[in-house]
Amino acid sequence: MYSTPEARAIRRQLEQNAQKKLSQQPSIILKTDIEVIGTPTPIVRKLSKKLWNSFRRNTDGLFLVLKDLWGKAHDEQMLVCYVLNLGLKQESLSMLQFALNNLFETTSDWAVSDLLGKFIGQYMALHDELIVREMISSSLSPLQKRVIIASLVELIRSERGKKWITTSFQIVQSFTYDDELLVKKAIRKFIKVAYRVDAAKTIAILYDWALKRVISSAHMIKFYAKWIPKEHLEGILEIY
Repeated sequence: MYSTPEARAIRRQLEQNAQKKLSQQPSIILKTDIEVIGTPTPIVRKLSKKLWNSFRRNTDGLFLVLKDLWGKAHDEQMLVCYVLNLGLKQESLSMLQFALNNLFETTSDWAVSDLLGKFIGQYMALHDELIVREMISSSLSPLQKRVIIASLVELIRSERGKKWITTSFQIVQSFTYDDELLVKKAIRKFIKVAYRVDAAKTIAILYDWALKRVISSAHMIKFYAKWIPKEHLEGILEIY
């Protein structure tokens, strides 16, 4: 099952610290049948830091271990994402390339997709670069769309994120036709953050979406704009 001794050791430590109540998380949380070991998040973070410190001068070796852990249990994939974030400032480009080449295509966990998206978003914020434009294709799975949306949330909430709101909305718009509820909820979170960053621009874009029927009904406008004050939505709702 594992090709590296480090991955096997991590699995043992995760199992030794597992809690039964966490291993029985309802499917409504993860929306997947992936195995959950049930290791508390602080322990997963502690193990990720230990792994990073062991391999911080040997990223090739680190990537072998991370590939070995990816696609296994939920807890192991969380650990992979935490390691990516630990290496963001020191090895940002190699970490990003590893994530895009080895993790993005095989994302299989809704909760982990948000962590992977957060890492990509932090990279974009650090380098002031919208690399997710190159990841857009007609064959994206709902999970991959959620990764991209999560990355845009992280980007626009960063110090220089305001300048990326319009372009980010254009990307998010292409995902509004996906029927998966967890994609729609990710879009709703993006709109919530965008409104906090630039309320006027967010309202203007939603108004344009309504005119063009990007959002098909007043009901869906209310769903996406759940956290926007009602008085700011009146003009948009009148369109319907």
